[in-house]
Amino acid sequence: MIPPCYRPSGTDFRHSQLVSDTSGLVLATRLSENPKIQVLVLEAGGNHLENPEINIPALWPSLLGTELDWAFKTVPQSELENRTIGLPGGRLLGGSSAINAQAFIAASKVGLDAWKELGNEGWDWDSMKPYYKKCHTVEIPSDKLRKELGLNHLTSSSNPGKAWADTFNALKYEMSENAFSGSSIDGFVKNSTINGVKKERSYSANAYFKPAQDRSNLHLITDALVEKIILDKEYGEAVAKGVKVSIKGVEHIFQAGKEVIVAAGALNSPKILELLGIGDVELLRSLGIDVHVENSKTLDPLSRQEPKAIAAAISAYQTDRNGPFAGAAISSFAYMPVPDFQTPKSKAELEHTLLTFKPEKESVTTECARSVLSSADKSSAYYFTGNFLTIACELGYPLSRGSVHIQSSSVSESPIIDPKYFSNPIDLDIHARFIRYIHNIAATEPMASVLKPGGHISPRFAAFGTELEAAKDCVRKTMISAWHPCGTCAMLPLEDGGVLNQKLVVYGTKNIRVVDANLMASCLPSESENIFAPNNINTRSQPVVYSSLWGEEKNMSLPRVSLSSFLSSAKTALNGALKSGGKVNFVVGNESADLDSLCSAILLAYLRTYSPLNHNKSLYIPLSNLPRADLGLRPELHPILKKARVKVGELISLDDLREHGIKSSQLTKLKPDDTRWILVDHNALQGELGRSYGGRVRGCIDHHDEEGKVPAKEICEEEGEMRIVEKSGSCASLVVAWARDGWAEMRREDGVGGEKDISQWDGELAYLTLGPILIDTNNLQSADKTCESDRAAVQFLEDLIAKDPNTSQSPWNRDEYFSTITAAKEDIGDMELRDILRKDYKEWQEGGLSLGISAVVQDFDFLLAKAGSKDKLLEVLGEWAKERTLDICAVMTTSNKEGVFRRELLVWGLGNRGVECLRKFKGEGERRFGLKIWGQGILNVDEEREIRHCWWQERIEHSRKQVAPLLRQSML
Repeated sequence: MIPPCYRPSGTDFRHSQLVSDTSGLVLATRLSENPKIQVLVLEAGGNHLENPEINIPALWPSLLGTELDWAFKTVPQSELENRTIGLPGGRLLGGSSAINAQAFIAASKVGLDAWKELGNEGWDWDSMKPYYKKCHTVEIPSDKLRKELGLNHLTSSSNPGKAWADTFNALKYEMSENAFSGSSIDGFVKNSTINGVKKERSYSANAYFKPAQDRSNLHLITDALVEKIILDKEYGEAVAKGVKVSIKGVEHIFQAGKEVIVAAGALNSPKILELLGIGDVELLRSLGIDVHVENSKTLDPLSRQEPKAIAAAISAYQTDRNGPFAGAAISSFAYMPVPDFQTPKSKAELEHTLLTFKPEKESVTTECARSVLSSADKSSAYYFTGNFLTIACELGYPLSRGSVHIQSSSVSESPIIDPKYFSNPIDLDIHARFIRYIHNIAATEPMASVLKPGGHISPRFAAFGTELEAAKDCVRKTMISAWHPCGTCAMLPLEDGGVLNQKLVVYGTKNIRVVDANLMASCLPSESENIFAPNNINTRSQPVVYSSLWGEEKNMSLPRVSLSSFLSSAKTALNGALKSGGKVNFVVGNESADLDSLCSAILLAYLRTYSPLNHNKSLYIPLSNLPRADLGLRPELHPILKKARVKVGELISLDDLREHGIKSSQLTKLKPDDTRWILVDHNALQGELGRSYGGRVRGCIDHHDEEGKVPAKEICEEEGEMRIVEKSGSCASLVVAWARDGWAEMRREDGVGGEKDISQWDGELAYLTLGPILIDTNNLQSADKTCESDRAAVQFLEDLIAKDPNTSQSPWNRDEYFSTITAAKEDIGDMELRDILRKDYKEWQEGGLSLGISAVVQDFDFLLAKAGSKDKLLEVLGEWAKERTLDICAVMTTSNKEGVFRRELLVWGLGNRGVECLRKFKGEGERRFGLKIWGQGILNVDEEREIRHCWWQERIEHSRKQVAPLLRQSML
């Protein structure tokens, strides 16, 4: 119900609507509370925060049809005698909340719970209720304090608000005392979005944006018309990289750091998506638009007041913020069931209509509405609500479904809007019953006494009396829009016609969200009168959605698959990126590609992909840092992969990173900026990869000495990655420690399979990870290498193996597993000497010099026997150093003869600088590592251009992790 409304003459109230696209500012303000997030708001209109026509509550009709209004129009509507209906929407900062009638109505519990039933988990009343409390400042008094005082804020001599409530009591409808209780039904006096102190409109621009506008991370550009979202492709998904904008006729491009968030309203948001290439294939191609994502689902005029009355009202507002201008136009509402629904005759008529009209394929929202209509209880009121102007009725849950589509590839052209009003005859039937019922309301006391006896009634309204068909004819001739279109970008399952998932991300894209009211598949009971309240609810709840993306919420992991399936997906994704371009996340071990590096890379890539910490749902590709042929030089890998149910050929090697037709020594021309690298078992990307992609490292997990080549921890965390450099026997143990909490959460995800599958997949990962941990810690027996992280990881992984359903057929035996891997690792008798040298090889560059160290699992006696002579061994070693262009060539051996563990070290300095470095290393190395001459010095040489020393190590606790840093230090 609306009291007399004041507006300048000439304003056509007939063609008007409210599109509450206010959510963008609410969300921008909320997100900018985090100082680490930069938020840019692009507003097509201007900033009118100080415009009195906006701030004075009762002047809202004067804004309609002005430059502040998009002024959309529908195509002619066949069921409305081919009339064209006007649909305004706010084209200014704050959107339609700046020009609407300021009604603030909470949704009902039944309505929101029905929304959940459409497939939107987490959008029910219980989940949304806390955000209703956040978005308004109304304080509901307790039962102890609350009572009727008989007072009313209106200064008019009449009291239509109280009469409205009393009339509905007389008609046996309940008066709702608390519109935010979740059961606001029947007649009630509505709340308004008006600042109670200033008596000014409260809307998203002055309530949310203005208090936050000075934040350094919140930016606003007005008069910015979005022309296009700039797209890229990652793993088959469209990824927004920026936005092209026309600002006062000048084109600009703004890069998107994380996401592009669309909040342009129910009529402009689908336009933006279709211009982007998201929508119906036939339509887009007919307009010459490239298709990126295929989805085909996408009042009578009020009397003018006399000049004296207007002048008096203005004076009252200017003097003490009182009078009609200080209040909103709409004062009262009622949620009602369909009138006469319970009578046998009316119910039969409605059932006949339901049976005689049924589209070929109903939407899920139509099915939901039908189920409500078939119930005679009060809940139908939540879907067929009333929004009263003078006294008027509104159908809150129409079954008719229309469409909004672009008509050209030009952003300046309005979309084609076809609501298809009354295309479902049930809507017309219910609407006609409602307008008949207005007579009952008007004739019931005390409303009858409030209305002027013999007052003006629309001739069409007076003419039809109680005849239903006449009432339908009246509706066809007089019906206009209720101003709240929705569902053009519906949040529904894709198979049910959805455009958005439950996190408001556009299907087929990675980082484009739509956050305005058009996500509602059908308007909720309150949305049909007033989108502002629920739209604030939607956007105030968005930080929960965004926290899941930006690092605050867990249990958001992708559905899991087996290790073998994961590797297959990773290889397919990499091939796609190499062929057509795209972003790639790599996890890579060190150049030696030893067991710890290989297994840790696979483990972290898998866990990083499926962990709840993967908020972007990105695929991480485990890259084995060696050519494919060299995988054959890792016999110890085979028993591990067998237990993990993975074949060697499924691993991704450097060969998979090379392009066809390019020499094998050259890597692919994958652009560095298209890659992100996470390191395991090293913290400096070296060699060929380092030269190409060293600047793109974004995180690491390592147990070697800190080298300072990975960005600082804070920077890595901003990228959503980890930076862990800690002492541990095995890098794999640190990966387990990092992922342990998320692993537990990941186990609770259903994944593709059931609990049995998940337990089996956990077993695969456990076998994969236990291999390098046991080898690097000598089955946890090496006191100088084993750390608490190693013991904790083994315990955790063995618990997973115990749950693996395959364990019953092949019981777990740690000692046996360790012995099997060790035997395979030491079985190098059939390898060529050169292959033995490159099997476990690492290389570094320091001060313009190159250092290479080969780790060999047999001693120098074995190598001499393999070569056949000392000269042949030195010849092969010299050729290897020349091939790698080394200044310092080193070999470290380990052996375990008769239960005695031994280490040996040979270092060869080549050239003047290599000789100088080895001389610097010799004294400190002998002291620190307990180096003693091996074999009476038979492999030693000390000349001007070369120097070579071979030792056995007294202090066997020092491995390559300690020897390499000292050698590198001598190179500086």
